Amino acid sequence: MGRDRYHVAALQEPYVGPGNVTRANSHWRVVYPSEHRREEGAPRPRAVMLVSTSLPTDMWSQIYIPSMDVVGIELRGAFGTLHIINVY
Repeated sequence: MGRDRYHVAALQEPYVGPGNVTRANSHWRVVYPSEHRREEGAPRPRAVMLVSTSLPTDMWSQIYIPSMDVVGIELRGAFGTLHIINVY
């Protein structure tokens, strides 16, 4: 996935390793469900989003959704406001 071609990726059943985190390279920011905890034994997220580092951080924010199976972001720009929700 090219970070200049795609700005958001919605993943389901991502790899989750030690520390209850998934992997992404330096071109992506991982957005976990709002209830995600980074500790061993905590429930694993079944949905995450990747946001390209080429997208300025003042153009997007996470939407609080109290579920481990849902993650969302809000994008803001000249186009207005757009919500993207990833539901497992």
